[in-house]
Amino acid sequence: MLRSKSRAWLRQLIPGPVSGIGLLGSVALPAGWILHYYSFILHVWLSLGRWPRFGEALVGWALLFQFALNQAWFLLLHLSLAVAVPMFLACACRRSWRHLSLYCLCHGAGIGAAWIALNLAPPQFLNWLYD
Repeated sequence: MLRSKSRAWLRQLIPGPVSGIGLLGSVALPAGWILHYYSFILHVWLSLGRWPRFGEALVGWALLFQFALNQAWFLLLHLSLAVAVPMFLACACRRSWRHLSLYCLCHGAGIGAAWIALNLAPPQFLNWLYD
């Protein structure tokens, strides 16, 4: 009885269909950035054999390319947030589109997780990165 009431309340709040593929797609960009960021950290560690020192430049085209790609993805994350917020507001205001606002919320939560993951790297690496 309780489950049917909670589902009815949820159906009133989100009237349209929500798919698992859509939810996965909404967090794909932040999850991809997190994977790339930590692969970059691992690449730096394996290439140098230590954490980079304050003010040290990266050596090698592969590290430089991966660093540039990581920065481009991070910029894309921020730009996608600039699109997701107005889309969320538009979808939340219109009842027939309200189910789409859940995807925007999941995307925003994924970007929040990416920010947390950014700062969970080893402190020596972060000291170099924020230099």
